[in-house]
This record gives sequence, structure tokens and C-alpha cells, in this order.
Amino acid sequence: MTRPGRGTVTGPVCLLPVDGGSFYTDLFNILNFDKGTVLMADLKGAIQNVRAAITETKSNLEINVDEVKSSLQQYVDGVRQIIPIVDVHYAIAGTAALDNSLRAALLSKMRPLSRAMRDRLFEGYGPLATVAAKIDLAYALEIIPKEIYDQLRKINKIRVTCAHSPELTTFSHPKIAPLLDTLDLDTSIPELRTRFIAKLKQIDTHLRSMTTPEHLVP
Repeated sequence: MTRPGRGTVTGPVCLLPVDGGSFYTDLFNILNFDKGTVLMADLKGAIQNVRAAITETKSNLEINVDEVKSSLQQYVDGVRQIIPIVDVHYAIAGTAALDNSLRAALLSKMRPLSRAMRDRLFEGYGPLATVAAKIDLAYALEIIPKEIYDQLRKINKIRVTCAHSPELTTFSHPKIAPLLDTLDLDTSIPELRTRFIAKLKQIDTHLRSMTTPEHLVP
């Protein structure tokens, strides 16, 4: 085939205008072609270059997906480590709050004591230094009914298990779950941890009702 002024053209060719439409401009950019110097491209070579570019892009995407999966797994692992810490915190800190309320309720039943006498009773090796001792005396003095007495003993046992376990313990632990099941938790609350907190608040409300204003804990 001969065209005037152009000579003879043989073989399959693809004529790509240097200043053509946006399709060609985008294609040149994808394949890193120089618009100023490339006037014709062999169709087969162009297809191979496109395939290579697609393969490279796919490979990069797969690498990015793997990185995202790895990051998500690290996040999940981190959350799994936090959950036991949260359960332990609620068990220990929640019982400590009840311990303060028990102390205040007991002081309300006693004659006015000096600071030194209070410390002798409630601190160090004093007879009321432990949570268990406060629970027993509160029941003996009719500050708490039998139901709350039993619940407080179970809550304290949960605290002891969490505090002294050699491993991080969750509320699903075999030694803790049965205690929670017998605490008469509010089943209308969907989340177990929130049910436990609600029970602590319920008992604390009773203890505060048995406490004189001068001994109330903020």
C-alpha cells in the first residue's frame, strides 16, 4: 500500500496522534511513553505493555491488601489484650469503691472515733482492714440484708481471683462466670460487663442509704 508523500507502510501498525484526544494522552501516561517522540506503536507491543502495567498494578494492590490485613490483625490482637484488662479493672476498682462505702456505713454505726482509732481498725493489720471483714460486720450490724451479704462475698471473690491470678482473667473465666451467674444480674442489660457495673451501683446505693451524711463518700 502506497500513499503519496508517505512511502510504503508494511505490517500492522497503530497510528497514535501526538496531540490526540484524552484517551491517547492517558494511555501514554500509563505506559510512560514520551508524546513528543513516539509517533507509532506496534499494536502487539502496546497490548503487552498494558498487560505488564495491569500485572504490576495488581501486584501492588495485593501487597497493599496484605499490609491492611496485617494491620487489622494487629488491631484485633490489641483489642483481645485490652478486654481482659478491662474486666480485671472493673472487678478490682468496682470492689474497691464498695469497700469505701462499706467503711463509711460501718463508721455510721460507731461512736465518733479519732483518726488514729479509725486507722487502727481499718488500715494495715486492723480487724476491719479487709473487704471480707467489713462485709461480715456489716451483716452482723444489720447494715446489709442476707441477699446483699451473699452478693458482696461473691463480688469480693471475683476481685480476689482477678487480682491474684497469674494470667489476665476475663468474666468468662471458669472460676468467675459461675459467680456472675448467681449475682442476680439485670438480664435486660445486653452486655455482661455493664450488668456487673449495674449490680455494683445497686449495692452501693443501699450502702449509701445506710450512711450518715458526715461519712458519705463523694
